[in-house]
Amino acid sequence: HFIDSINLMFKNSIFATVLPRWSRKVLPFWDRYLDSWDTIFAFGKTLIDRKMEELEGQVERGKEVSGYLSYLLASGRLSLDEVYGSVAELLLAGVDTTS
Repeated sequence: HFIDSINLMFKNSIFATVLPRWSRKVLPFWDRYLDSWDTIFAFGKTLIDRKMEELEGQVERGKEVSGYLSYLLASGRLSLDEVYGSVAELLLAGVDTTS
């Protein structure tokens, strides 16, 4: 479903950027575009939340944690919402690069 959403987002992004704003209320591309982004971010959030639980468990057991997500969370430079967005965009870029 995640990869399908990325495909749908790319297909509708041309309409979202080229067509006038008033057409968003009349034509179905805008809702499809937003729905696909919602799915992309929800997928990323699910993965991040799962990983955060895993990291918290490792910390509680006294294990050292490392990795990009650990760095983003520990640095304090990004809010949790910004981390969600960054990771979702990285996932999107990874799918786009491999396809």
